[in-house]
Amino acid sequence: MLPGLHLAAAFPDAVPAVEYRLQWEPGRQRLYDESLQPEDGHIRLPDSPGLGTTPRRTACPAQR
Repeated sequence: MLPGLHLAAAFPDAVPAVEYRLQWEPGRQRLYDESLQPEDGHIRLPDSPGLGTTPRRTACPAQR
């Protein structure tokens, strides 16, 4: 999802929306130290270098 968000931010006329699948994305978010959550239909891009988040260095929490 992160590369798609950055592409949409860079080219808003070419990529008007990024799909966020509620049944898949929470599991994917556990791969990163910081999760991205939509608020009012929008996701704020991280402002740190690269894609803006860090992959977990420890085991992912168990899926609920």
